[in-house]
Amino acid sequence: MPNVLAKEFILAFLTFSSGVTASWYWFRFVPVLAAGEINDWATILIATLLLLGAAICFSVFTILVKSRGIMYATVALTAGVPYLFVPAEIPVLVAFGSSVLFLIVAASFIRTEHVLTPGFNTRKIIRAGLPLYFTIISLTVSIYYFVAVRPKSIVDIILPRPAFNASVRQLSRPITMLLGMAPIAPEQTVDDALKAYVTSDLQKRGIDASAIPAEELTKMIASVRENLAAQFNLTLDGKTSLPDAIYQNIGARADAIAGPYRKYFPFGAALLFFLTFKGLTLPLHYATILITAIVIKILIAIQFVKKQKEQVTVERLTL
Repeated sequence: MPNVLAKEFILAFLTFSSGVTASWYWFRFVPVLAAGEINDWATILIATLLLLGAAICFSVFTILVKSRGIMYATVALTAGVPYLFVPAEIPVLVAFGSSVLFLIVAASFIRTEHVLTPGFNTRKIIRAGLPLYFTIISLTVSIYYFVAVRPKSIVDIILPRPAFNASVRQLSRPITMLLGMAPIAPEQTVDDALKAYVTSDLQKRGIDASAIPAEELTKMIASVRENLAAQFNLTLDGKTSLPDAIYQNIGARADAIAGPYRKYFPFGAALLFFLTFKGLTLPLHYATILITAIVIKILIAIQFVKKQKEQVTVERLTL
């Protein structure tokens, strides 16, 4: 009995530590993901493998551990501790309670299926609770996303700044060619871009821009900038970089259109993230089933787990 108890504590520790480690990594990873700053596949691969490892430990633990106290306490801690990484607010508290409750339910489903299923079929047993497990994982990660995007403007959520900058770099040349202007570098300021536009316009009219005094050219640029700001209701600072000016004005316009409903946008974004993330866990679902079956065979081979025959009495209703 002491030997069995020690093994159960080992599995409990592995389940708890793997689950919390995966959650902590995703807590650090999600803000970077929301900001669109992911530039290597290694980070994504590590995050995915940590989730897979946590799911495998959870599956093995809920199948093999017989002590209900150890199982439910471990599962509750594994579900609840990741919420300590974020502020305790109403959405977080609701998700916390749901995660603890439904992860216990998922563990109970797997355990019950294992007890009642004749023989040992890993796929059949794990499928009883694994979909709910990945739903809870998706909920936890979505809460991290919600906390990360809530302070952001609408345009920051829809189109993160790095993605916008990449778009500007790709589109700047065709746009300037269409307008008949010299190519504009994305790091140029608003006044630099307007100077290129004014110079191009003067050349079309046969006027040499170099012959115009610098002070007069500066006044012309300022006039064009003020006219643009007034015509399109923009906020333009000549010293601001062109991408910054465009991005800030798009963000301000989107927030103004949303008005009082802007505060609900992070909830909608988090819901969309949850549905997307849940769909992306489908390959992990099948990988968990396959690898868990292999892990259990290894545990049997090293005699960490032993096979024994049991008789199960089943109660049924008859007429």
